[in-house]
Amino acid sequence: MRVNPVGKRIDMPPIPPVSDRTEYLEAGGLRVGIEYRVLDTGIMIEHFDRVGHSDLSAKLEARPEKERVDDRGVSLHLCNAATDQEYLRFDAFGEDPHYHYIAPGSHQIIVGYDKVAGDDFLEWSYRAISTRVVPMLEECGATALAAQVDQSAIYAALPEIRAAVTRALQERAAVN
Repeated sequence: MRVNPVGKRIDMPPIPPVSDRTEYLEAGGLRVGIEYRVLDTGIMIEHFDRVGHSDLSAKLEARPEKERVDDRGVSLHLCNAATDQEYLRFDAFGEDPHYHYIAPGSHQIIVGYDKVAGDDFLEWSYRAISTRVVPMLEECGATALAAQVDQSAIYAALPEIRAAVTRALQERAAVN
């Protein structure tokens, strides 16, 4: 990890993807999950209770209404294709786009996206996946995985990833 890390460290892994709502594609040694994700305070409380963090659930319950979480959008989960361990996540949420550096079983670092300085978060995410995934995996401590990644195969899979994102957005729009 960097000397001056970016983002906010949280000493627990992120809420995992919902497998029956996630389409997975293989790309250059990675398994990329594309999921339309809904995240709200109730879902977070339920998850924290299930994994034994009722202290966090209580803090979320006590938040005033204006501080409660209610966001949604496409998540891109970048996992080791051999182990299914997730190391990177890009959450293209409407109110709060951000990405995660994940140390499986340990912690995550959530980095907010500057919508003023950057362009569309999904476009930025595609560029990061197609050109920066190796150093980003190294930042997670996944150096062995980073050394095995075929960046050209990931770049070649980008049209398929984009198509899966479009499907996820269309399926979600059809339900609402």
